[in-house]
Amino acid sequence: MTKKGKRSPADRGTRRQEQASRRGLRASLYAASALSLALAGVFGARAALSPSAKSSPTPATRGVPRAVATSTAYKGGRVGVGTLIRASYEIRNEGGADLLLGPPSIRVEEGCCPPTPVLAKARIRPGERTTLSLAALMHQGMAGPHLFVIEVPTSDPDRPVLTFTFEAEWVE
Repeated sequence: MTKKGKRSPADRGTRRQEQASRRGLRASLYAASALSLALAGVFGARAALSPSAKSSPTPATRGVPRAVATSTAYKGGRVGVGTLIRASYEIRNEGGADLLLGPPSIRVEEGCCPPTPVLAKARIRPGERTTLSLAALMHQGMAGPHLFVIEVPTSDPDRPVLTFTFEAEWVE
């Protein structure tokens, strides 16, 4: 610069080069951004269409628990009096919120002396599982067929109660 604040011809040339350089840099950044967005769109669409892509929870399971029992019936067959039979049932939460399980109740449909059902845990996080188990033992005088129905209250709005059966015949 000169003393009066005017630019010399050399300064003006340098300034033009700087401006051209900035314009080139700006253009390069715009091009790189556009390329990045295009690639993200292509790969994002490809991942979404991929058969191996994990599905997100359906609107029905997002934010609500979903109780699933893999097997609800246990048949112990014929066993001798004095034989202990153990049964367990798996309960999974395939929903998007914690599944709460209430205390199980048991009723006798046939036979006598119902065992006490036990839940391993009463709160199941999404994707986790727990077990409901019971052990039955009949002594002399208790022989015959036995059928117990176990009900477990749940916080699943579609399955407020899970029902399980336990069946066995003790013989003398």
